[in-house]
Formats: sequence, structure tokens, C-alpha cells
Amino acid sequence: MSHIIALANQKGGTGKTTTAVHLAYYLAVQKKQTTLLIDADSQNSSSQWLYNLTPSIPTQVISDKEQLFEEIPQLAQKYEYIVVDGPAGRLEDETKAILARVDLVIVPIQPKVLDLSSTLKAVLLINQAQEMRQGSPLGAIFINRAKSGTRLKEEATRFLKTVPGVLALKTVIHDREVISDAPGQNATIWTMTGKPAITARAEYAQLFEEIFGLLNT
Repeated sequence: MSHIIALANQKGGTGKTTTAVHLAYYLAVQKKQTTLLIDADSQNSSSQWLYNLTPSIPTQVISDKEQLFEEIPQLAQKYEYIVVDGPAGRLEDETKAILARVDLVIVPIQPKVLDLSSTLKAVLLINQAQEMRQGSPLGAIFINRAKSGTRLKEEATRFLKTVPGVLALKTVIHDREVISDAPGQNATIWTMTGKPAITARAEYAQLFEEIFGLLNT
């Protein structure tokens, strides 16, 4: 049985694509699971990034809402995991098509005032899908690109606990240069060396294991 996980947030710059790429790599290389990434973002950043990795991870670019709705379940029959990098921008129909097919949707947010307010728009779409599908997909939200010891991080942590219809994940991914450098080096933090990469790996592994725990609940 395949698990379908989407990364979604219509606000750009939240780290949605970076998380999707690292999740697909973690599943395929670290966990040895057959994994496909569906790139539904018009910039096609995640599919290009994965294509340039060694080993490369299978990808499929699908941006049309009808194709997303029809092809996601068909592709899920061929893989143990599907990771969907959802669209950014005002593409609600495409996001709705994805939410109609996935098991779990993960929403990354940055601890910024504008990100917190815009995230509620993504959560509204999740809530609507949950009503239509009688509870599915499961939704979760986490803080990404945080700076340690800041007031904004503390405020964002409190905000997560008030968002309806989604679970607040405990893991926080902190803002690190090694993560920002990864796509330019055709790498992930699992293929990069040095203490910053090791620390980033630990955070991502903790986040992904927390996500797998939701799927197995």
C-alpha cells in the first residue's frame, strides 16, 4: 500500500520544495523505499534538483489540476511512497486536486507574521478537503527556517497550537546556510560534509520520523 504525502503552502519561500526534496531523498536512499516525487510547482525546482542528484530520484512533472487528480492514484500503484511538491501562488484548484488524493499534507511555515497569516489560507483548503473526504487528508504543520532563541520562533510555536484541523509537529528545522547551499551543489544534507550538515541531518531525520509516525497511527 502506497503512502502519499504532499508538501503544501501557497506562500513562497517557506521551504516547501527543500523539504519535499529531502523527504524524497530520505525515503529513497536512507530508507530504501521505492519513491516518486511529483513536481506540481510551476518552477519545477524539485524535479530539476532531484534529477541532478547522485543517485537521481524518480520524478514526474504534473501541473494541471485534472492530471493531478487522475494520475496521483495511478502512480501510487507503482511506488511505496509518493511525495508531492505542491504549487506556490494562487493556484487553489491545483492544490484542491492534490488534497483530494493524498493521505497526509505537511505545511511548512517560517516564523514571520506574514507567513503565519498566509498559512491560514492553506489550512482552510485542508479543512475543506477534510470535510469533503470525511477526515482525510491528515494535516500537519511545522516551523521551518527558524532562528534559535528568537521571539518570533516562540510566537510561531504558540500559533501552531491554535491552528484548526492540523497537528502541530514538535520538530523545528532551523535556518542553516548548509541547507540553502544544497541545491546549488546538486546535493542534500545527507551528501554534504561538516558539522552543520550533521546537525541539519539530525533535525530532518527527526522531522521525517515524526511524519512517519502520523502515517502509522
